Amino acid sequence: MYFRTPIIELLAVRLPVTLALMFLGAVASVVISLPLALLSATRPGLPAQAVRLFNAVVQGMPAFFVGSMVIVLLGLRLRIFPAGGYGETPATKFYALILPALTIGLAIAPLLIRSLRASMVEVLSSEMIAFGRAKGLAGRRLILGYLLRNSSISGISILGIQVGGLAAAPWWSSRCSLCPAWDRC
Repeated sequence: MYFRTPIIELLAVRLPVTLALMFLGAVASVVISLPLALLSATRPGLPAQAVRLFNAVVQGMPAFFVGSMVIVLLGLRLRIFPAGGYGETPATKFYALILPALTIGLAIAPLLIRSLRASMVEVLSSEMIAFGRAKGLAGRRLILGYLLRNSSISGISILGIQVGGLAAAPWWSSRCSLCPAWDRC
């Protein structure tokens, strides 16, 4: 017994932080992935190549390195978010979870972007998009009504699989950001 307390007491304190970090990490991955996949699928050429470069760079880096860079850039250099700590009020706790959630979101984003982009490209060449265009739909209405609805199935599946792996992510993410979620909550 490292902590010399029953495990249920330890989990009661740490589980809410873990679940919040898992949820915010999943939300961050969707917020990062959806626009980039949409940009890559609908704008071939330089935008698509830039998204592929982003994918290769982020996926090629270890998550602890990405987390460290996020802390250095957004926490220490720009001072947008706290570089460490957890906070006392619900608002400061949420604010302190943004950097670790962003790290988790960046770790999941490349896989989600690739999956969403592939299904978006497939849906763009399908008859339903041609039908939508024949009806006179264009722009946002065509993208929201036809493209996103029909291409998001694979992304939801990938995200569901990745959420299972997020159970361990709050541990290493809070270690990177010095959030005491697993130290002394």
